[in-house]
Amino acid sequence: MPEPAQLYYLTAWAFLRHVPAVEPDREQRCGCCAQRWPCPQVRLAFRLREGF
Repeated sequence: MPEPAQLYYLTAWAFLRHVPAVEPDREQRCGCCAQRWPCPQVRLAFRLREGF
């Protein structure tokens, strides 16, 4: 797969996997890696998407 297409695929995959967990009365956490939302993976994916 060419590099731009692969980067786009990985960016989309990060947005699908790293979503906020629904936990009432608690701070938002990523459902995949349990880090504080938005997690570093989502931030990186957003920066990559903005670069396209």
